[in-house]
Amino acid sequence: MVTQSKLLFLFLILAITLVSCKKDPEVISGCTDPLGDTYNPDASIDNSSCTYQKRFLGDYNVIPGGGDTQVLCDGKVKTILAISADNKILTGSLKIDLITKEPALINGIFSIPAGYTLSDECDFKGTKI
Repeated sequence: MVTQSKLLFLFLILAITLVSCKKDPEVISGCTDPLGDTYNPDASIDNSSCTYQKRFLGDYNVIPGGGDTQVLCDGKVKTILAISADNKILTGSLKIDLITKEPALINGIFSIPAGYTLSDECDFKGTKI
């Protein structure tokens, strides 16, 4: 009888030890912005890996040279954005690749045929005031 009670006591101690041990929560770093293309809903720490490249796909009305002539185009605009840790500085790059869907006359002088490729790239930096 004494052996059974010792065995039962040992079993209870073992069960209590296993149940009371807690694991630290797993730390996952990644993009924590739900608007980011690389958003990771499991991430608990932001590692500045968010990208925002799929925001501007579609049809565009382009006004080359800042004039008032609109040109219907197909194409894509690719952006890569980064926001500083204090959310005050936005930096990034912008790449535009468009193809005209119809011929156009710019400012009554310059003719652009259908199928003409319009491309540009730029880097930018903005500061929140």
